[in-house]
This record gives sequence, structure tokens and C-alpha cells, in this order.
Amino acid sequence: MPANRAVAALCLLAYLAGPALACVSDPDAQRMTPETEAAPEVYAILGPSVVSQPTGLELVVCPWNSGAVSSVDVDAWMPSHQHGMNYEPDIEALGNGRFAITNMVYHMPGPWELTVTVRAGAERASYVLDMPIP
Repeated sequence: MPANRAVAALCLLAYLAGPALACVSDPDAQRMTPETEAAPEVYAILGPSVVSQPTGLELVVCPWNSGAVSSVDVDAWMPSHQHGMNYEPDIEALGNGRFAITNMVYHMPGPWELTVTVRAGAERASYVLDMPIP
């Protein structure tokens, strides 16, 4: 009987973890650091970044208790120079918490921070990801 309970417990754990594990399957996805408590996980799948050339990325917002994501804002900030990008990125909702971000232009090499704000209903969460641009 104890073996059956252990198997049942493992099955239950796998069932409960399934949605979280299924949120992102891309091995290149980088988890963004939340700046808001109780925020859902957000992952960035970055495209190649070349200085002064448009690039893109994909954002994946894991399921949130507040419901569906109503909007996503994306920007980048260069802390050492205290400035952001010269262009506004384009954001396209792909469905299932996925967003295509294009027209990201890092006009200087060095350390940048990708910043993301996600809204679902009345709730809002902010994230950051350090990005070195060669």
C-alpha cells in the first residue's frame, strides 16, 4: 500500500505542475525578474541583437489568477547612460499568453535592461531582464 500512495502522490504532483511546466517549452527562454509580488512568470525568447539594427523577441506570460492578459508594454533602458531606446517597439498578441515584439533597436553596445509591464484586468506586474548588447 505505501508504494501505491507514493505513486499516487507523484501523479498528483505531476498533474498540478503540468500547467506551469507547459507554459514555456523553448530551451532558450529566459525567465524575467518580477518587480511585483505574486506576479505570474514571464519569459523572454530573444532574437539576435545587433547594435542599431531592428530585432525582435517573443514574450510568454504564464497563466495568471486575474485572467487573460489585457495588455503588454515593452521597453529597454540603458542604466549606465540613463536613457532608453530611440524607437517604440511593435507588439502583436499571438494568443495563449504569447506576444511577438518587433522593432527593438538598441542604438549603443553595452548593458541594457528589457522592461515589461503586463496587465490583466485591474492587476499590473512589472519585470526586468538584463541584456548585454555586444
